[in-house]
Amino acid sequence: MKMSNVTSIGRPLDFSYPTNTAIAVLAALAWIGFFLYRFLGGQPAGASVLWGLGGGAALFLTWAQGRELDPAHQGSAFVGVALAVPGIILLGMPGLLVLAWFLGFSRIINRTVGKTPTVLDAAVLAGVSVALVVLDHWLFGFAAAAAFLLDAALPPANGKSAFLAAAVTVVSAALLGAGVAGSSNTNYTVASGVAVAAVSLLFLSSRLSSGAERRRPRRTRPACRWRRCASEAPRRWCWSTLYSCSP
Repeated sequence: MKMSNVTSIGRPLDFSYPTNTAIAVLAALAWIGFFLYRFLGGQPAGASVLWGLGGGAALFLTWAQGRELDPAHQGSAFVGVALAVPGIILLGMPGLLVLAWFLGFSRIINRTVGKTPTVLDAAVLAGVSVALVVLDHWLFGFAAAAAFLLDAALPPANGKSAFLAAAVTVVSAALLGAGVAGSSNTNYTVASGVAVAAVSLLFLSSRLSSGAERRRPRRTRPACRWRRCASEAPRRWCWSTLYSCSP
């Protein structure tokens, strides 16, 4: 069974592309490097192995997110990878579930896969959003609802996502009202919220402009060929009738 029959946002890693091979090698090296960093720092071997795996996975998800933000340039995704290494060492391991959640919704909104999300895609993203509401912060539920609304509104519109947006909003509000939703994570400050909102606006403006460009009909240039002047010498081109164009 092909992956495309099950999911439209999941992609196999094609190693015929040099950048795909490069990120696979870098992720493996990161796993070894992060393991040695923790193990030589006095941490148990088992915990160090898991921390190394998490670091390699974080670098891979960072690269994949960079490819979504700038799909036209393959090398730009490695800028985020280079910044992620000192970030993990200095700030700690990021939430892998959060990175995967953000990547999934980016692929849905940006339409880089060219297809609407399958039922499995929508169910998994909705389930992960609810899990993050409980485990991390209630903001993830309403952010997921906003992403589903964008999927329903941006061309080509996917009307089914509007129902998912309503469902995720109701569940998130119910969990928040019941006191089950997480809110103890103090990493989400006003400054980080403003930064995320600014990046989101830039992303949406690019997404809308690219959508308008795709909808705009292209002008086809008529097929033309050079033509010589009958009254001039054989080797001189006729500048008055430079092209002979078929209608």
